[in-house]
Amino acid sequence: RTLTATPVIAPASLSWGGVTALDLRGYNIYRSTSPSVALTTANRIAQTTGTGTTYLDTGLSNGTTYYYRVV
Repeated sequence: RTLTATPVIAPASLSWGGVTALDLRGYNIYRSTSPSVALTTANRIAQTTGTGTTYLDTGLSNGTTYYYRVV
């Protein structure tokens, strides 16, 4: 799936293509300053419920590059 981050000063608006699984309970969103975002509790910034495919990340520092994974 494609994840899109809208470049702004802060916060970052994320959106991604959803899945059509009948048993989908939500998504886990991970953030890192490293391109290889590890799926760890420390990197998890949110757990969504339902089928929503957007998230507003407010915990950012200007001038820092962030990488995301949504699973």
